[in-house]
Amino acid sequence: MIIRSQNFRSQNFRPGITIDWRQSRLRRAKTADVRTAPDDRFVVDVQDDPSVVASRWAQLEPAGTVFQTRAWLLPWYRVIAPHINASPLFVTVADRLTGRPLMFFPLCMRRKAGLAIIEFPDHGVSDYNIPIVAPDLSLGAGEMQALWQQICRALPPADAVLITKMPELLSGSPVPLVQLDWLQRMELRSWTVSLPGSREEYDKTTLKNKDRKELRRKRRHLADIAGEVALSVATSDGDRQEVFQALVRQRLARFKDCRRRDILADPMFLRFYEAVALENPGRIGALSTLRTRDACMATLFGLVHNGTYLLLIHSFELPLERLSPGIVAIDEMITSAIDSGLSHFDFTIGNEPYKRQFGVQPGFLYEGIYPLSVKGRLFAETKAAARRLKVYSHRTVTVWHTRFKAGLNRIFEERGRQGSP
Repeated sequence: MIIRSQNFRSQNFRPGITIDWRQSRLRRAKTADVRTAPDDRFVVDVQDDPSVVASRWAQLEPAGTVFQTRAWLLPWYRVIAPHINASPLFVTVADRLTGRPLMFFPLCMRRKAGLAIIEFPDHGVSDYNIPIVAPDLSLGAGEMQALWQQICRALPPADAVLITKMPELLSGSPVPLVQLDWLQRMELRSWTVSLPGSREEYDKTTLKNKDRKELRRKRRHLADIAGEVALSVATSDGDRQEVFQALVRQRLARFKDCRRRDILADPMFLRFYEAVALENPGRIGALSTLRTRDACMATLFGLVHNGTYLLLIHSFELPLERLSPGIVAIDEMITSAIDSGLSHFDFTIGNEPYKRQFGVQPGFLYEGIYPLSVKGRLFAETKAAARRLKVYSHRTVTVWHTRFKAGLNRIFEERGRQGSP
């Protein structure tokens, strides 16, 4: 059904206002008012039933990331949403004349910190949060601002829209929403490798010389100790179930050893990943193992979409950690992806150092809070203040650390001069 939402213009709040505590009233901030007339080219439709938007979702789905596919999000709405009291929300931007869908937002609405929040379905599992945009839709910054205002007028009553982990680029093209002036770049990065036509070319043009030698050394060392290794991709239902169970077992043992809680220890997340990995085989889930002498040494769980392999979860047998079976398994998976004709290997988000040895390139991510009510604006301003404090603290610590090191160096140099003949 169509959600008939109250226009937030009728509430005691307007986007682009600040709070004047001295006068105890709301006033319009001229410098913040970015509203423009709605673009007559578009019509915005809001729904809460995935079956109603199924056709337009399917039509635009190839233009998004794997985290906007039905194979990923329908299990999310079924498994995760009920546990966090989230309800589905779908926004479609269509051409007013032809009715052709041009932009599709798979969203959810839930209460968070006492506020009604609209956000992308995530809860820690979706690495990229973007709307699906038709490839031929081009919007300048002003046009995107106007369209965003039009979208907000169609939303159901809420306090804020929360966006995080929105990539700057998708398949080399800018994501239109990053032009919104309330979004800002995150410290978190994504990491991707563009795959050439052969493994030989990858070794020569993508890997640094020292990384190439180190990867080869690790593979030889593992083979010398455990025997010849090979990557095996699970294809049958039984194999996929076996690999997934091995992945869970290895992860739980590894995280228990380092006294950390693994996400797969949570039954909700376990059921979600199991649904993605084992339901609809051959669609997006890809399970593989590094094997030797019929033993599983490492496991990989990834997603395949639009010519890209995305590494989600990987693990290895804990007693073999010093032999780097996880690194060898990833290296073998890159070879398999190249041989399969894939164009990219995506390590997704996270600034872990191990990714750099595979020739990755960083991608920028954006986040922001757009208030739709007075409470939402207070929430956004509080978060912004916390972010500024964090940046200031980091810079202050860095400055004092640099000064401390410089002081120590001067002391050592002075002692060296005093002790010299």
